[in-house]
Amino acid sequence: KEAVDMPLTCSVNAVAGDNLRPRLYKPIEPPKPRISAPVGMPKHIPMSYFAGLAAGLLAVGILHLWRLLYPVGDPAILLLVVLGLLVWRGTYRRSVIRRMTWRRAILRTDSWLYEIFQGRVMAHLVGFVAALATVVTLADFALTASVREGGLAIGLCLTTGLVLAFAARWAAMHTRRDLVLVVAGPIAATVMGLIGTAAFFWVGWYLEPAPAAADAPNLSAAISQGQSVLPPRDHIVAWAIGLPRSLETAGWVLAKQTQSFAFSPFGLILLLLYNALVSFSLTRLVVDIVTAAYEPKDP
Repeated sequence: KEAVDMPLTCSVNAVAGDNLRPRLYKPIEPPKPRISAPVGMPKHIPMSYFAGLAAGLLAVGILHLWRLLYPVGDPAILLLVVLGLLVWRGTYRRSVIRRMTWRRAILRTDSWLYEIFQGRVMAHLVGFVAALATVVTLADFALTASVREGGLAIGLCLTTGLVLAFAARWAAMHTRRDLVLVVAGPIAATVMGLIGTAAFFWVGWYLEPAPAAADAPNLSAAISQGQSVLPPRDHIVAWAIGLPRSLETAGWVLAKQTQSFAFSPFGLILLLLYNALVSFSLTRLVVDIVTAAYEPKDP
């Protein structure tokens, strides 16, 4: 009889709120909110600081060889071909990866449009335009840069490589692996390009003497005198690298002829445009060298 009454007593005590005996069950509790783990560095490092420095040194080395060999003979133009291929390849890869991401987000993989709209033709076109602008600008700059400007270019290339490595490590914590340089490349090129533009303009305006072509009687004579500092050649490459030289000369003429009264806004704009072309071409070259050596994945 005592054995039969014991469960009943336990049940009554539990219902009555008597805590002398433990409950035979645990009440159902709502699940606690899940706390996401802190973002950390992934195991796969997209690029190292050594790779960034190596890309900067490679860019500087190619431009220095161009400066040394072009006055000797035209075979130095092959260095510009190498430069253009690096810029084209890096730009092409970033453009293709970006368009692949858009295609995966918009189109279904079983659609016939998914195989057509791959973006490769547009990526080739963007890469060709970027390579042409970069090669023409840097070919002229390498032949006419002073010692101060050359040192500034070396520092800008090396610093861009380091900033790109840092930006790639940051992007690896937030983006997919194949989009790391697509995100980090524009960040590094834009930040260092703006800093380089200001530095080149300050050095050219305050530390370097004004070119002799700025004292020419008219703009046409100034441009002819400014292009005379380039090695004499009679081919399309010599004509192409004379375009940025004419841009800088025109900026100096318009700015210097009125600096005793007030700065010429149009002349300063041309000088800033030339310095921006040089600065962004240098930073883009370093970014494209790294991107050209980086093999993207398309899962």
